[in-house]
Amino acid sequence: MIRRKEATSDSGQILVIFALGLTADGGRVYAERRRTQNAADSAATAGAALLRRSDPVGSLAAVQQAACKAAKDNGFGSGSVDSTCGPSGTVVKIHVPGSGDGVGDLPNVASGFRAPGYVQVSVASAFESFVQSWFGGGQFGASALAVAANIAGSGIGFGVLVLNPADCGSFFINGTGTTLTVHNGGVMVDSSAAKSASPTCTTKNAGVVSGGATLTTDPPFQNYVVGSGDAGGVSPPWTAGADFAVDPLAFVHVPDFGQTGSTYVPNATHPTIAGQ
Repeated sequence: MIRRKEATSDSGQILVIFALGLTADGGRVYAERRRTQNAADSAATAGAALLRRSDPVGSLAAVQQAACKAAKDNGFGSGSVDSTCGPSGTVVKIHVPGSGDGVGDLPNVASGFRAPGYVQVSVASAFESFVQSWFGGGQFGASALAVAANIAGSGIGFGVLVLNPADCGSFFINGTGTTLTVHNGGVMVDSSAAKSASPTCTTKNAGVVSGGATLTTDPPFQNYVVGSGDAGGVSPPWTAGADFAVDPLAFVHVPDFGQTGSTYVPNATHPTIAGQ
């Protein structure tokens, strides 16, 4: 009887330890995956910052070196272009389309990111799990892919983005000699206001260009508005009925203002400061 109880107790301890090991391994896998992705993102961004789209061949060495250094700063590779980091790196692979670096596009890179102006980076890591170390098994692996661009207008696609979803005259320029010229990006007005259809905007469109003012957007970029915009003084003409553009900062934490008594007011144009 005593021996049976001891055996049962030992089995229970093994199960608990094994379960704890699996839990720890799950967290380790997630953390390693995140660490690998951070390194790939940093390397691609650092490389793209030094890429000259008009001369990917001439800027290749600088791109590779910057990407390798960023990867090393995040714990991967040697920090230099070598067997661990580069076009054929065992840990960090870098491909710059159009540069003649001797390798093809990295696996799983979308077709739209295979042209000059982009930097493709993949990072791979291997690590031993707690459970595997007890049984002498192999290593776990984690990998990540990142692509960064150095192309004019390759971000949100708009040089001017007006986010208010309903205001009349959400975009408003007025007066003779008032000129707005937008380079390397279009204009997007999220407001659905239209003076011919909106009960609250009977005198103004969402996009107002009046009094001799002009709006000019360099081709191939366009001027978009969800509602409607004034016809005169706009080149190219407004494209009405566009889809809403998402706020690119919607999920960015609002910073503290660092002043005693400051209060952030949701949907206000600015914070209010007590006593002012």
